[in-house]
Amino acid sequence: MKSWFRRLLLVFLLFTTAFPSLLCAQERTGHVTLILLVDKSLSMRPYIHQVKTYLEKTVVGEWLKPGDSVALFTFYGSTHLLVWDSPLKADQIPALQEKIREIQANGRFTDIGTALDTYESWAQATVLPPWRRFVLLLTDERQEAPPTSPYQSADYSIHHPLLKGARIVSHGGWKAITVDTVSESLLTSLMQKLSPLFSTKP
Repeated sequence: MKSWFRRLLLVFLLFTTAFPSLLCAQERTGHVTLILLVDKSLSMRPYIHQVKTYLEKTVVGEWLKPGDSVALFTFYGSTHLLVWDSPLKADQIPALQEKIREIQANGRFTDIGTALDTYESWAQATVLPPWRRFVLLLTDERQEAPPTSPYQSADYSIHHPLLKGARIVSHGGWKAITVDTVSESLLTSLMQKLSPLFSTKP
């Protein structure tokens, strides 16, 4: 076996065996409120299966804990609240995962700005637990708002106050965008769960 190949194999083995320990070291304590905003517009069709798998298996299945609070919104030209569980009970997790599996990318228009506004209005009107809050936006970032939206954009871009300083993990055609966070250590834990081994931050 050539020496360069042995070195490459050793680096790979060290990285892949250390990675689970890194995740364990970042495991959180205490409860959180997690807000999921899922883009179900037509442009998400190529990616929606991957998005749902991440939500169902990784975010809900591994990161979210019984006792946390969770809200699930879907959006396209309009925004809809599908789930609000506070606190989330262990026997409610399968129903939440089923709601995620039912999401279809079949909505006309994409209004990310209005989705964020809807979340903000809902959060102001809802008694939320005094826990750390995360807003996770899953979208291809293609802003195609309806003509009546204040966020209509000729170049398909989106500008919103909540997106300033957002953390982004790119998954090819779609992105996991974390906004409105208040804890860097918990954010690190969540972002590691969302990131494939070799993803890069744009």
